[in-house]
Amino acid sequence: PPQLVPGRHAISFTKTDSLGRNQLGMLDLRTLQSSTLAPALVGRVIHSWTRNGFVLMGKGNSIYALKPGKAATWKKVAEMIQPDLQSLSTYVVSPRGDKVILISPLMPTLQQALRDSIQAGRPVADVIRNLRRGGATAVAGYDLAEGGILAVADDRATHGTLADAIDIIRFDTGLHPTSYDARMALGSALRKSGDTAGAVVAYRKSLEFNPRNTAGEKKDAEDAEKAIAEMSGH
Repeated sequence: PPQLVPGRHAISFTKTDSLGRNQLGMLDLRTLQSSTLAPALVGRVIHSWTRNGFVLMGKGNSIYALKPGKAATWKKVAEMIQPDLQSLSTYVVSPRGDKVILISPLMPTLQQALRDSIQAGRPVADVIRNLRRGGATAVAGYDLAEGGILAVADDRATHGTLADAIDIIRFDTGLHPTSYDARMALGSALRKSGDTAGAVVAYRKSLEFNPRNTAGEKKDAEDAEKAIAEMSGH
């Protein structure tokens, strides 16, 4: 959410991009002119202000601070050890400036963990390899919501490589072995990569798992059958 900037008739906000290279911006409420204040923590959007002009942002189990115009590097100012405070956002500072309200999911999402690793410059293949090596233990502490994981794959197909996307989707099929959505996504990615044989197998598997109860599921099944026919030449 936008925040009031201390000492100014202005609000701050986060300008985001798909790669997490976000910027903190400011809108002057008198002139309606906007400007850039500072880079945000990579991959994060929620921020708050202290009364003396520091911006706070949370990442992982830590809180970071930066004073726009005075420093260009975020400094860690607090670190939490509680198991339910491992994916922090600094939501708002109290009017007296002596407390900060934090929000943190009970279980951080695997989607965010993947994004953080990618945004830190780690190759996707290495990230997936380490998760596979760790087995069930490596993902036990994460929310494994499939939509978010597939969204990361979609981002990599657009802003990275199809190989990255395929690695992530294959990993997701292991986490959700009866998901027809994952098989549809895999079929689409493999088809784009030129692996028509693999795409046909993935699409056929999606048809096995698709219950075809809703209009959306029936449409997906039709799309899968059409793709199989096109790639099979009939």
